[in-house]
Amino acid sequence: MDLRISRSYKLTEEIVRWRLEILIEESDDAWISFTNPTAGPWKRLMGRDNSGATGEVMRFAREADRPDLVIVDDKTKRIFILEAKDDAKGLCAKEQVTKTVRTFDDLTISLKKLRSNKYWGARSSYDFIPGLVWGSSPAEAIADEELVRSSHASRFRGLAPLFLQIIRRESGELTVKELSKGAKLLLR
Repeated sequence: MDLRISRSYKLTEEIVRWRLEILIEESDDAWISFTNPTAGPWKRLMGRDNSGATGEVMRFAREADRPDLVIVDDKTKRIFILEAKDDAKGLCAKEQVTKTVRTFDDLTISLKKLRSNKYWGARSSYDFIPGLVWGSSPAEAIADEELVRSSHASRFRGLAPLFLQIIRRESGELTVKELSKGAKLLLR
């Protein structure tokens, strides 16, 4: 019996997000506080107390705007609030840009108020970094980067967003390319 696995697939938002989640899970410094699967365990943002126990920090309303990932890096004292899309065009649609900025601003305000939360506490004073994650092919990578930069670079009130491009190679391999001039995540 021939059990070949096809490497032909469409690069979707889920695959883009999963690839980044794998990178985070392999890190010793950062962890995923929230992920927004298409269907799944919703919609709790989690934290860790001083002993490492995990608990719910907040819960998003069913129809509330929410990011795709919230990543905590306790070592560098940064919180990354990320929006992911299949491709750059989806991320750069006018309505999406507005939603992404509003979601970042609203969640940052909410999390900064949680100083007394057992599982969040001191993280309220961390730096909050907006981020954008999208999929590209090698042929589209440069044009996609320029599109995302031009539509988002000045939208976050002086903050330098984290740009992460997931490139699907011909072999099917997914490469994570960090394009940020400011904040860096885990590709150090």
